[in-house]
Amino acid sequence: MTRVLWELNNNPTYIRNKTRVVIIGEFNRRSNLNPITYNYGGYNKLSGYNETSITYNLTFSSMASLLGEKMIIEKDDQVIEQYKEKESVRQMPSYPDKGYCQLIEDRMVVKLSPY
Repeated sequence: MTRVLWELNNNPTYIRNKTRVVIIGEFNRRSNLNPITYNYGGYNKLSGYNETSITYNLTFSSMASLLGEKMIIEKDDQVIEQYKEKESVRQMPSYPDKGYCQLIEDRMVVKLSPY
């Protein structure tokens, strides 16, 4: 999460508290998951910790808030689907590769995984 926030805040096209963020993909769909995680009923959990999971976009908003940031995350499923259909988004690399976070039209797209 802190890495994503760093990428956003260091992107000159991103305006804090103003630019809407579209999150595409999920951490649990990445093929290079950290080996300390394991899959449990469709959720990725840290070994040794119950109730710890990264499962949905609201996680980012909550974590950013805890870190003193306000992310305006796009919640409209139609808008998210429109971005997923864009060729420019399909061609983007996924987290953590360089370029996973880009301004496309008027929104910052964070691509966590292929979809």
